Amino acid sequence: MSWCPEWHSKLKKGVSFDTPFKDKSCIVAKDASLFGGSKAYCAPPDMETFVTWVNTLPAAEKCFYELLLEDIPRKLYFDLEVVGGQKTNPTEAETEVIITALVRRVTLAAKVWYDIEVTRDDFALLSACSETKWSYHMVLKSKFAFDGHASMFEFVDKWFRQGENPELHGFLDLAVWGKNQCWRMPDSSKYGQDRPLRIQPNLDGQLGWYGDCVVSWFPDFPGEVMSLRPKKSKPPAGAVSVPLSRPPIFSSVRHYSLAAALAASWFINLVLWSTVGRIESYRIPPESEEVHHDLLIVHSTAVVILEMWTKISVFFCLMFMVDVN
Repeated sequence: MSWCPEWHSKLKKGVSFDTPFKDKSCIVAKDASLFGGSKAYCAPPDMETFVTWVNTLPAAEKCFYELLLEDIPRKLYFDLEVVGGQKTNPTEAETEVIITALVRRVTLAAKVWYDIEVTRDDFALLSACSETKWSYHMVLKSKFAFDGHASMFEFVDKWFRQGENPELHGFLDLAVWGKNQCWRMPDSSKYGQDRPLRIQPNLDGQLGWYGDCVVSWFPDFPGEVMSLRPKKSKPPAGAVSVPLSRPPIFSSVRHYSLAAALAASWFINLVLWSTVGRIESYRIPPESEEVHHDLLIVHSTAVVILEMWTKISVFFCLMFMVDVN
């Protein structure tokens, strides 16, 4: 027996009629009247079943939308059309420039924010163009998606609403990323229009799959689902930052003692390095082992004397500082 949806005007009832929404990730909406306005809803059990049913309908009845509620996971999607005062539709060559610019921008953003490589092959392209209308949808069908409206809006707001994208100016609709958004499904037209949204062939010439183009359909999604990026931590209230533009000022004998000890240690290491380097640089023939042995004895004695002299000097310096304080 073939599946047939039962449409309901109440969202919760319509979703629970076919299957619990928590197990599915697609709510289908359609206009409930000839005049638009209110919607009717259902939740298909799976995409293949829904597509099989849709293919039995005449073209005029295919007017379906995804309902993207605020907390529903969604793929990254774009609406390309002539906006912002543009007067003419792009040519075929200009269309390719626009699509390439959008892919390049997503590629950059994905690499910078998520360290993910995105290519043109990761996008599904759909066309609703006519002789007078220029309109494309693009959906990122793999690599990464978002766990809800907030995480996706954070991404598009940074990289497309605020960013400088001169090639996309006038051709990217920025109003399609709202909360509780209706997004047209493949092969559907707006009510009363004969302009269906057609899936375009991939770069390999193969026609894309319907489910890849459905923004909220997620079974077996080949990628990561992103959440909001962590906010930068703020210092606690009352915290005082200490400027490091000048050396610290010692305030006690203990501080002076530590500083003197560190300086003495540094000086000893410097002399040791210099002395050993000079001895090892001598070219002593193999038969002069006795001379080499004598030099090592001299070096060891010098090191002992140097350490004793340094300790005595540090001791008197500390005594002097104690007397002063």
